[in-house]
Amino acid sequence: MPVPRPRHVPVLFASHDVRTTRVAQHVAEMLRDSGCDSHAVDLSSREGRTLDWQAVDALVLGTALRAGQLEGQALRFARQHVDLLNSCPSAFFVVSLGPHPADPASAETAARDARAFVDAVRWHPSRLGCFTGHLPPAGTGWVGRLIGWATARHDGQQADADGFTDWAAVSRFARDFAVELRTRAAGS
Repeated sequence: MPVPRPRHVPVLFASHDVRTTRVAQHVAEMLRDSGCDSHAVDLSSREGRTLDWQAVDALVLGTALRAGQLEGQALRFARQHVDLLNSCPSAFFVVSLGPHPADPASAETAARDARAFVDAVRWHPSRLGCFTGHLPPAGTGWVGRLIGWATARHDGQQADADGFTDWAAVSRFARDFAVELRTRAAGS
């Protein structure tokens, strides 16, 4: 009996910040831990521009939300490939780079913008993740970052080197998508 190959699930992302890259890498790692063949791919890289859709079993696309704007590169990619995105299991995540992650309005805004993005391109991902966080203001130095980390920790967030990310939510998003992929595979 042939051994089934792992599902190939690239995690594509469009962003110019380290945090979105790390979220994409974490999603890919969680998918690998679930038995998928997955790695993070920057849309601006050669690999991102020349994706072999024949090898793709499912796909995750992520982007940053900064000052109310999603990355144009993600929008162009989704518009160009919407038929392919809708033909395979897919998921979408947004990493909000807003200044107030604990503010429910920030989370609501990120969710609304993510939904508007997929509606605008007529894409129907089965999972939609919105991860809010805080980037310490540029130019604040170590004292400003320390104050920002202390504030976020007080709000129940975990600090990392480049800001504040709810890694438990990112892990849940990836695990839930992996479960969905296993369920679909078992049903086919």
